Amino acid sequence: MSEAVSSSERESESVSESVSVSVSVSESVMKTGTETETDSVSVTETETETASESDAHARLGSALRGATLGFVIRRSVLVLVASVALVGAVVAAQPRIAWEGLRATIEARHPDVPWVTGDELVRWIAREPRPLLLDARTETEFRTSHLEGAMRVDPDRPNVATLARPTAGRKVVVYCSVGWRSGDVAAALREAGWREVYNLEGGLFAWANAGRAVVGEDAPLVHPFDATWGRLLIESRRAPLR
Repeated sequence: MSEAVSSSERESESVSESVSVSVSVSESVMKTGTETETDSVSVTETETETASESDAHARLGSALRGATLGFVIRRSVLVLVASVALVGAVVAAQPRIAWEGLRATIEARHPDVPWVTGDELVRWIAREPRPLLLDARTETEFRTSHLEGAMRVDPDRPNVATLARPTAGRKVVVYCSVGWRSGDVAAALREAGWREVYNLEGGLFAWANAGRAVVGEDAPLVHPFDATWGRLLIESRRAPLR
């Protein structure tokens, strides 16, 4: 449990370091989760190089610990919702917005890392050569359950140099809970010269939510990562936090 909580804090800090945000969210967005006019929403993204911005990042980092991020995409507008008052609200009440926001943020962080959907991965696994599956989660999460045949990679310190490169034509699929950590690992692999590296869309949560199989000590349950993000995992597939 402590391992997963520590990883959660690091992940929240990573988000807070990458953006400085000014947000105003209209009530209709939170009530309906539908796309609305964005006159009431403003977002400002700046570089993280000045002292004043560092202070802002520190405050945002504190607010985001244990909180959640939600995003609404309206044409070319990206709206970031980050507030202690909304802890878990977007994830619990508007999961579609949370999923859309995660995808948009991960794509912005790693625009060169392609996605693979769960349905497409099922087809890849059914034929040769089977893709190399890399699990970018903690040991506790991996032991709870994982994709059959997957190999765990430390999401915080992925030692790419120690991994054996797959043969030509063999795809590599990296996954984590929702796609954030696996996006980082997939990007590191691509920077090291690996080809055909993909990030599993929706991660293991979306995979399990679709009723697909996992293996491990608590299978078919999946580790929820933490109490907030675990709400994106349907209750029937959600393992208890330990």
